[in-house]
Amino acid sequence: MADDENKGDSKEESKKDEEEQQQDEAAAEEESRKKRLERGDYVIQVHVIEARDLKPRDFGDTSDPVAEVTVMNVKKSTQIHKESLTVMFDERLTYDFKNLEPEELNQGKCIIEVFDANVIRKNVLIGSFEFDLTMVYYKQHHELYQQWVALTDVTGDNEGVQGYLQVTIVVLGPKDEQFIHPESEEFETEGALLNVMMPPQVETDPHLLRVFVRQLDKLMVMDRLGLRPSSDPYAIVKFGGHEVRTSTFWEKLDVMVHECVTLPVMEPLLGDTIILHVKDADKTSKDEIIGTFTYSYNAIKKSGMRDQWVHMYGAPSGKQKGLADKMNRAIVEGTTYRGSMMLSMVVDDKPSDDELKSQCMKAGFDADKLAPGIEQWALQVDVYQGVEVGDGKGKFAIRMMIRDLKVQTDFSPCAKGACEWYELMKLSDAGAKEDTIDLRMPDDVNQCPDVIFYLIEKKSGFDTTDNVISYLRFKWKDLVGKNYKKEGGGFSSPPQWYQFKPSEVLQKLDEETFPGTILMGIRAGLQAKKPKDGVPPSARPFLNMADESDPLMDIYEEHKNEEASISSSKTKTIVTSVSMSGGDSALDPLLSTPRAQKRSVSSGKLTAAETMGKLDVTVVNAQNVPPMDRDGTSDPYVEVTVNGHSQKTSVQKGSLKPSWNEKFEYPGVSIHDSISLQLNDWNRFGKKDVIGKVDNIILMGLLKEAKGQLGVDFNYTKKFFVSEKFPNCTVTISITFDFDAKQVAMRREKKSTIGIFDKVTKESKSKRVDHIMGRPYPRNYKMIVYVYQARNLDALDDSGFSDPFIE
Repeated sequence: MADDENKGDSKEESKKDEEEQQQDEAAAEEESRKKRLERGDYVIQVHVIEARDLKPRDFGDTSDPVAEVTVMNVKKSTQIHKESLTVMFDERLTYDFKNLEPEELNQGKCIIEVFDANVIRKNVLIGSFEFDLTMVYYKQHHELYQQWVALTDVTGDNEGVQGYLQVTIVVLGPKDEQFIHPESEEFETEGALLNVMMPPQVETDPHLLRVFVRQLDKLMVMDRLGLRPSSDPYAIVKFGGHEVRTSTFWEKLDVMVHECVTLPVMEPLLGDTIILHVKDADKTSKDEIIGTFTYSYNAIKKSGMRDQWVHMYGAPSGKQKGLADKMNRAIVEGTTYRGSMMLSMVVDDKPSDDELKSQCMKAGFDADKLAPGIEQWALQVDVYQGVEVGDGKGKFAIRMMIRDLKVQTDFSPCAKGACEWYELMKLSDAGAKEDTIDLRMPDDVNQCPDVIFYLIEKKSGFDTTDNVISYLRFKWKDLVGKNYKKEGGGFSSPPQWYQFKPSEVLQKLDEETFPGTILMGIRAGLQAKKPKDGVPPSARPFLNMADESDPLMDIYEEHKNEEASISSSKTKTIVTSVSMSGGDSALDPLLSTPRAQKRSVSSGKLTAAETMGKLDVTVVNAQNVPPMDRDGTSDPYVEVTVNGHSQKTSVQKGSLKPSWNEKFEYPGVSIHDSISLQLNDWNRFGKKDVIGKVDNIILMGLLKEAKGQLGVDFNYTKKFFVSEKFPNCTVTISITFDFDAKQVAMRREKKSTIGIFDKVTKESKSKRVDHIMGRPYPRNYKMIVYVYQARNLDALDDSGFSDPFIE
């Protein structure tokens, strides 16, 4: 009796130890899974240990087994073993992969196939097994250790288990080290296997993966040689060693497919990644990939996948090799939209014997019940300015693509790497006061297409092709945010500086060309939740206005009404005509109708007393002026420009440290205006030499630096670095701004000049709307770089030395 109790206790303890071991392994696997895949070098080792109970394929009820192991399309084989059904292979196959992308490993497979080798005839498959590399990587120690697997015939010629194979698979990434198992552990494992008289019994549970391909839409043109550019698309699904494709639809870019692809799945299986390609069929060459999707089989089995839209992104049209191939296979981020597809998936856990086969068949589709819902969305994009743009010169534009919808700014000249656009992106047929792009897209944010921005350089001459410098891609759900279902949700995001991404498939940039950093305000959400009072102030922080009208428009109207009220008793009517820098308000589609009522501080709107005033600029001195003349001196003077009106100091002849203390008055100035300074060297014969210049010294920025308040007079003195060529050269100015509402009558606007080839039409009018979007306030800084020493430089001269310098 006591012995029975001891045996029972022993069994319970053994069961408890086994459960604890499983828990420890699960915890270790979960900890490993938290480690994100990294880009870098990977080493994959497959140890083919032993095969047992292989089914014979030769006439003498025997086989000549050989194992072929394919890892990410790289195939290696073991030695052939003659006339045996139980084989001790004990061979290690190693695969080295350099600069592997995380998604390449995620899609990577390890396929182990055992063949009956033949000399004349083709090798005959005995059975195979497929592993996902990521599944192995996330295991404890990044390995499957001495794992027995059941081999099955994926061709369908032989049913059931065709033998058993024992393998160890190790996947090591950057910074990973291989775990060394103690000999005692190997001995215990081997002893446990020797105690098994028969190989472990593996029961297969048949399942059926059904993939419903409903529709292909707006596919990229892959064939351009015919009379009508088109594509010949079909979809192909890969999983569990099976590949099944839909019908091919010749010369189609949009097609209703309505086909179901079925793939038999024998569980248990260690693979999880379903790969789906959309390809373009070619009769004379290899089929090209249009786009790729990957899905988790276990996730589909658990929850299914209802009919939904998915979108393909990859390389630009015509590019299929190298990095472009990785993009088209969804291994790295694609730069270009390549088409959309509606599909659904489900796993049938009890298929009939007739259904359990790889095939493609027609499938009905009830659009009213199954099609994804559609919602009205809204997108607002303000494009302000850019820095580190291209090679620092030329003309550039920002283009936005949503599927095949294209919206683009005007081309803006680039000076020293900086561009200014100040445009609202809108459709060409948009109404006069519209600043929103309305989009009809799925109601599920995860099914909406991505928004892609491009930095475009204008080519010279007759070349009209796009010179795409860089790109930036956003998921729609990231733009709308988590609160898009709330009132105003998604429309209050402030402008941000966005670092665009270079890509070799767009253009290979040299060391002197930069992808650009662009200041944009991007707001998106449900059209029904768009704020009714216009753009929230938080979305346009550079504009100290609560409405969308020109900051000066109401001030002029206010002053005009005051003038009219004063002269109302007179018989003669005084008419005030104002020339706005943006053009006539009737022609500007982005200006609201001016209102004559006085703006109050409590309403958040500025009055003339808080905006207009008289500006005094005193040029104090200049320091570290470089010698521009042959005698080692200069004849410097400073040119001050405000609102298109320039004034000059006197010339200080023969001086490198000139001092002026000369004051210039500028009446009728807005706090939103800016100052430009230019330091010149005077020449008696010939043109002046420009020593340096600083533009866009915005008065509002100086007011903030002085910690002043709107409507309160202030003065401020500041030193400005004016030259990149002469980095120590500075000009010091002192400004005084006296707020005065009556100064609006003294305002002077710079008259625009029209060339003899220009047409004065509504279409030719500038689209700049900085008076609506506001302008960021630049600040003047100086960066000092200390270079100490260099070592172990290469000898580039014939003398065995170099003449190094740093630029």
